[in-house]
Amino acid sequence: MLRLDDSIFEYALYDVFNALAAGPGKPIDLDALRCEWRATGLRHSDLYWALELLTTAESLVPTGPQAWALTSEGASRARDIASVATPTMADQVARSVLQVIRERLPA
Repeated sequence: MLRLDDSIFEYALYDVFNALAAGPGKPIDLDALRCEWRATGLRHSDLYWALELLTTAESLVPTGPQAWALTSEGASRARDIASVATPTMADQVARSVLQVIRERLPA
């Protein structure tokens, strides 16, 4: 079984937040997250792992039973990931893995 590094889930969820134009304190419900998560190519269950990772890292806060919002730190990190001009090796690896996963999705 393939074991992906946690950073892959982090990058994928930040991509989802960027696609949803999430901002600090702006609640995003689970249905919207699920809809965008499909485009990552990752498993549905991985979304919950990614949400837990970012909540533990204090980049994300629950705003209801099935809604979350970025903290100001999380929003800043999402912008940094989206606009990285000079990617680090970790950035490049995470992006490459996500691209390979997306390419393997059936049409």
